[in-house]
Amino acid sequence: MGRAAHGEPARFYRAALDHPSSEGCLLWPYATNVRWGYPQMRVGARVEYVHRLVLEATAGPAPSAGMHAAHSCHRPACVSPWHLRWATPAENAADMTAAGRARVGSRVWCAVLDEPTVAEIRRLLAAGEPTQADIAARFGVGCTAISNIHTGRRWRHVDSEAG
Repeated sequence: MGRAAHGEPARFYRAALDHPSSEGCLLWPYATNVRWGYPQMRVGARVEYVHRLVLEATAGPAPSAGMHAAHSCHRPACVSPWHLRWATPAENAADMTAAGRARVGSRVWCAVLDEPTVAEIRRLLAAGEPTQADIAARFGVGCTAISNIHTGRRWRHVDSEAG
């Protein structure tokens, strides 16, 4: 993607404020956050999230501090005001999970294990042998990781039948 001409993102933002609901998603064609894909643009000296600016302009400021600009369409690059609403972090996380977009298990960028491996670890834990330390050494993780799998603090979306 090339660099946007001066003023193009601001013009697109202003057009987004009047986006008709019948046209579906309005995808931001300019700079996005690298990790999550949320649209960004420079406003003065700051870089702001465009979907949040659109929601503030069309629905007013967030009802309370810490509110998220949540997408009903589950498309991070969408800036249609018809697809945005204020949500608590917990509501937004629940929406992401329900839509299958949550980063859990092997979808977490720093995950060492994957779902089939965790299912195998759960089978070993259920059998009672070897020890958690032996399992940790076998799979190249720490004992805390194995304990967290065993107690359900981590990887609770995986059971011993999966894989």
